[in-house]
Amino acid sequence: IQAKRVVVDEYTMLNVADLDALLELGCYITLVGDDAQLSTFTGDKITREALKSRGFVVKELTKNYRADDGDPIIDLNRALRHRTSEAQKETLKTWKGVRVCANPEFPAAGVRSHYLASKADRIARVNEAYSDHLRDSGAKELCVDAGGVKIYEGSIVMANIKSKQPVFRNQSVGIAIRMEMYRGRSRIVVQPSDAEDEVLVLPDHVSIGYAITFHRCQGQTF
Repeated sequence: IQAKRVVVDEYTMLNVADLDALLELGCYITLVGDDAQLSTFTGDKITREALKSRGFVVKELTKNYRADDGDPIIDLNRALRHRTSEAQKETLKTWKGVRVCANPEFPAAGVRSHYLASKADRIARVNEAYSDHLRDSGAKELCVDAGGVKIYEGSIVMANIKSKQPVFRNQSVGIAIRMEMYRGRSRIVVQPSDAEDEVLVLPDHVSIGYAITFHRCQGQTF
């Protein structure tokens, strides 16, 4: 590569060896990312100390432009990022009628409540457990989501990138109500969290949305 400057997004997915290889390019290197999100899968994680020892100037942006001050999602994010005590992490906060928690506490069918975490495998396990919880509570099975997890009547669901619904687009959340046939295909009737009218969505356009990552909830209003 011949360049005056190389910009790397999501730099935390690189390891120290990758970083040293970049430095051998002999140009300006700008790294952008969030050290509270995805980390490298192999090799040594790039720490702030590793960056400073290699001559990088580390700057941290502290203003969040995707949420208002006092938003419990931001409070929980900060608590987890700074390793606040377990007692504080478990504190349930209420905002616009929605409980947001840092530990799973499965809600009843039809209740919007979200568990926030940072690891995809953790998210998958918790959503499967949430689905089993609704099954054991006697909720009616509707269909299977894009990831193969069963959706029950009253399940919290989240639209994925396939959804083209104006009011239930990618990362929107809502409650699964029932199944209906439309244009020869079986669809889920969803009540979006931020709209009065129900929408029809294909099963592979949604996923269970009880457990979500901080990354996916950025900019969302629950």
